[in-house]
Amino acid sequence: MSFPQILIAICVLSLILVVLVGIFARKRYVTAVTLTAYLTVVFLTDALMLVWPGTFYTTPFYAFKENAINALRFAVALEMAYRIFRAFPGARQTARRALLILLAATLVAVLFATANAPDAPALLDQVQPKVVSASVWLFTVLAGLILWYRLPVDAFHKAILVGWVPYLLVFSAALNYVGSHGPQFPEAINRIIEITNYVHTVAYLGLLLFWARAAWAPAGVRVSAPKPAMTLQSSSS
Repeated sequence: MSFPQILIAICVLSLILVVLVGIFARKRYVTAVTLTAYLTVVFLTDALMLVWPGTFYTTPFYAFKENAINALRFAVALEMAYRIFRAFPGARQTARRALLILLAATLVAVLFATANAPDAPALLDQVQPKVVSASVWLFTVLAGLILWYRLPVDAFHKAILVGWVPYLLVFSAALNYVGSHGPQFPEAINRIIEITNYVHTVAYLGLLLFWARAAWAPAGVRVSAPKPAMTLQSSSS
């Protein structure tokens, strides 16, 4: 790892630690179990790659890390859906159908990419953009349904959704850009990857700063739309 990469990794690890400490200090791990697990796995795997690069800064470990993170990202979306929509039967049914459709489409895309990948690096290159795009759709659909039904949302849950959607859009765009321009400009692929990694890193640091602020905010705050919420309650009673 180069010195700039080490410096960025230290900054990322420091911010993740700040978020995790805030989550435990404000006891938000009770209502954000999967996000806590996600950040813990990211912290531990990044720390291993930084401290013991000879052992862990490898393609197999990176593939394992990305697969674990992708699975936990989907788990965060499912937990958010459960916690936000469980008290509203109509919205819950709509969210369930939408999530099932997206998960099924993602599974088909991943299986197709797996069948057509010649080796492990190619598999990672083909699967990762599809999984990230699916994550974008998952969180976007959740945010859209919350707005459509005007549901009351815990402030930290809102921060998870509001922060993750733009970051994943940048991440997905970076992956697709590398995938589409690399074959056209093989002599410049390293420069392309360097630029997209820089953009992705800036977006990721912004996400962690946003989450750190939300994690340390006073507990018990809910974002609510009183009138539509009353309408939903009266219609379901």
